[in-house]
Amino acid sequence: MNSSLLFRRVIQQYSIRSFNNISSRFTSSTTTTKNSSESSPIDSELKNKIDDFIKTNKVAIFIKGEPNAPSCGFSNAVLQILKLHGCEFKSQNILEDVKLRETMKIYRFE
Repeated sequence: MNSSLLFRRVIQQYSIRSFNNISSRFTSSTTTTKNSSESSPIDSELKNKIDDFIKTNKVAIFIKGEPNAPSCGFSNAVLQILKLHGCEFKSQNILEDVKLRETMKIYRFE
């Protein structure tokens, strides 16, 4: 099976029609304003750790589970695509740290 067919099947499996659809789903559910009083503040030490992780790795992903044992279908799909293309990446398991998991819901890389 060629990689474009596999990618198409993964996209269809998750009812994702295009990158724009993915992007709009992501931004509509996670967009917050910088000075929003409704959003909880991010711990500066944790934000710095996340920023450093992103800056020091060419491809950095935050997933549920480990690369050899993902805990959700979307994490698994992302991992399969990256591995299929031989992409080197570093990952963080957001299930190991409740604070990291909650922070990633409101995190914004600037």
